[in-house]
Amino acid sequence: MIIMNRQANQSKESKLLSIIIPTLHQDHYYEDVIQNLTDLWYWPENPEVEIITIENKLVNEAWNWWVSLSTWKYILIINDDIIISKWTIERLMSLADYHKVACPYFTRADNNQKIYSSTGKKIIWFCFLIKRENLEWLFPIPEDLKLWYWDNWIYWKANCDMGIWWQIHHWESKTLLSKEHKKKCDDIIARDTYAWEWFYKLICK
Repeated sequence: MIIMNRQANQSKESKLLSIIIPTLHQDHYYEDVIQNLTDLWYWPENPEVEIITIENKLVNEAWNWWVSLSTWKYILIINDDIIISKWTIERLMSLADYHKVACPYFTRADNNQKIYSSTGKKIIWFCFLIKRENLEWLFPIPEDLKLWYWDNWIYWKANCDMGIWWQIHHWESKTLLSKEHKKKCDDIIARDTYAWEWFYKLICK
């Protein structure tokens, strides 16, 4: 099922930001991130922002689909298990005017005092923003990368042109940790790893 929360009867030319959230609706995380966006003024009263919720699709398939359909100026793609700090989205939009990809620094559930960034060999994004004019550089993510290495793909397709600013907090990956999904995800990740290491990593670089 797809839930598309879009303000009706508005000209898309005036729209600022599409926020895309793939989710499996596990525990309370999705509700928390929607409340977080509401507290940050992005939802539900801002007529320049849409939130697109995508359910029960693998991450890369969901993002390819909605990124291809979206027509708004900036596209923010986020996990459903993060909390976004105040002013982060504004800072990322500013960065995206000068870089092909904008990402925040992040903290994690096991240590919310240690700040991480993600570049180079170990690329893990829970939140990133791109400007519409850069879509042709970065998408689509290859269809045989289902769950992992989408961030590696985008990073190298962007020629490592990534700006980092402000901060989010990442709780944990409920999809990968849940007993219901772990075996299926492990098999998909193994295939993703093979495809990345033996083909896509070589052509990206």
